[in-house]
Amino acid sequence: MRRYYNMSRRKLIREVLRLSYENAKLLSIFEFAKDEFEKRNKKIAFLSLELERARAKIKVLEKKISSLEEENKRLKGVNKLLAKKIFSRKNERREEKKEEQEEKPKKRGAIKGHKGYGRKIPNLPVKKVILDI
Repeated sequence: MRRYYNMSRRKLIREVLRLSYENAKLLSIFEFAKDEFEKRNKKIAFLSLELERARAKIKVLEKKISSLEEENKRLKGVNKLLAKKIFSRKNERREEKKEEQEEKPKKRGAIKGHKGYGRKIPNLPVKKVILDI
């Protein structure tokens, strides 16, 4: 206040006008800053909501990926088992035998050279025969 004591009336009026102009300028700057701040807050809120949605979607997709990986693993095991059954060596031999069986009908009776299970006649007379060559 002392500063204004020694000033003339005209100078005081000029100073008041300058300060009121500066005050109006600052008010407009603050108003603009307030609007910008509100816009940014709205944008932050919107982006936060979008981030939450994206995280929820990521969780759902991660669960789906893990279930698909488990199913893939199971199906690979089944595929491996079936391939082993179809393409194993024993299976190939069976196919060869099946082809042979289809060509020739199976003979009935015992195998040639087989000793047999029939009745055995005891105490048969033994003859010695000597042949000259």
